[in-house]
Amino acid sequence: MTAIICVLLSGVLFFFSVELNTVWPLMWIAQVPLLWLAYGPARAWHVFAASFAAYAIGQLNLFEAYWQMAPEISVVIAITAAIYAATMLFARAAQRHLPAIGAVFAFPLLWTSVEYLNARISAYGSFGAFAYSQVPAPVFIQSVSLTGLWSVTFLICAVASALALLLREGRRATVPAIAVAVLFVANLAFGLARLAAPSAATVLVAAIGNGETNLPSTEVAARTVSQDYVKAVTALAAQDIHTIVLPEEIAELRPEWRNAADGFTSIAEATGSHIVVGYREVAETSRNIAFTFSRDGTASYIKRHLIPGLEPLSPGLSPGFLGAGRAVAICKDMDFEDTIRRDAQLGIRILFVPAWDFGRDREAHANIANMRGVENGFAMVRAARNGLLTITDAQGRVIARATTDSSELTTIVGPVSEGPGLTLYTRIGDVFAWACAAGALALAAWIFSRSRRRLYR
Repeated sequence: MTAIICVLLSGVLFFFSVELNTVWPLMWIAQVPLLWLAYGPARAWHVFAASFAAYAIGQLNLFEAYWQMAPEISVVIAITAAIYAATMLFARAAQRHLPAIGAVFAFPLLWTSVEYLNARISAYGSFGAFAYSQVPAPVFIQSVSLTGLWSVTFLICAVASALALLLREGRRATVPAIAVAVLFVANLAFGLARLAAPSAATVLVAAIGNGETNLPSTEVAARTVSQDYVKAVTALAAQDIHTIVLPEEIAELRPEWRNAADGFTSIAEATGSHIVVGYREVAETSRNIAFTFSRDGTASYIKRHLIPGLEPLSPGLSPGFLGAGRAVAICKDMDFEDTIRRDAQLGIRILFVPAWDFGRDREAHANIANMRGVENGFAMVRAARNGLLTITDAQGRVIARATTDSSELTTIVGPVSEGPGLTLYTRIGDVFAWACAAGALALAAWIFSRSRRRLYR
């Protein structure tokens, strides 16, 4: 019965704090019931089963957006839940064999390492990392500019571990709890200081989109959609707003009607605007492409990370750097922190992101993209159809946002400062994640050593 209560508590808290739901305060305590169970007398298989079930319950909100990929998602959830449950067993072993100061960090070290490894091998990048739950509270994520998102995942897990250990062991857990509290306060203080830093001069930018869920794939449809967007861009240019981002794949663009996009060229040349717009280019090789129209000509960028099973297209190979601190990425590219970090090394200060969400996942995908800006020191203009339009600064603060759930075009405008670019994380990469992996291996060796010593006594 105790294990079932822990499953229900953690499962519900997970459901509302990770993946598609981000009630961020809940994430700090979501794992406490499971860790409390692991740190007690419960049998190993009880801990494994409870952790597996609670984690899986938390992932169920994925089906609200990705029901069409239900078989694949079910497999991914089962595998990830099993790995999560195994990590809980590692925490259980650490609590039984190590001093409290070692036990409290076993779970955060290993789970942070697991998330990092998953981001390296998964076709979905770092989607689902615990750190994304905190994006709605920018003060807690500023440390990612030093360490990447891994430090936030680590801290979330460390706080839960310390609370569970305190509940189980009382005074024996005082020192590790104080150590975790110091880390928490240091992260908070850094966040407050970074958010208080003065901003540079601002520039007016805009994003436009609608709630269209289908890809216009005929010449008439492509021309109609393009003309509608050209009219909206023209109205913005008349208001001296000359940096404008449109969604991903607003229509198919085939060789026989490629001139459907000529209206963007004309308005860019006439007004000096920079207009970023996405199309699906259908030819011998079909591509998800974003064009940037300006007086200097038309630049193109091809999406590098495609959705498995849904985008049978040719991926791009090169970053979308435009020069002068400006660059383009498309939607799912933002799920891959290593890709965006390499791009940011070119000196990105503002990133333009055409996107196409699945409706229900709009908050999750906007949060992931926002995290990339904080990690690498750039502001962002993101235009998603069937999702969110967002303008965010380099500290992750939302300047303007709107939901695109209507057939009518929605526009947001806001003043944003270009970011400083090149953060410590941009320069050193995932050193923190590797340190976590080394720490987890060291604790595993320590557990093994102490368990053998007890065995031969």
